[in-house]
Amino acid sequence: MNDHTQVERRFISVRNLAHEFSISPATIYRLLKAGKIKAVKIGTATRVEMKSVETYFASLPSPNPNTP
Repeated sequence: MNDHTQVERRFISVRNLAHEFSISPATIYRLLKAGKIKAVKIGTATRVEMKSVETYFASLPSPNPNTP
């Protein structure tokens, strides 16, 4: 019997990703076009690969606490 209580979410819709990170869908599409994050098309739906989002955010510089 499989335990599905902790299923890793591998893909997310553009709308849900935008909502989760409080950014616009247009920003997500720009990141996709620039190749900074990855996605797949399923029919007409675009699903963003969460691993690529995590990698992208990890590559961003940390905020400087001394900057106003």
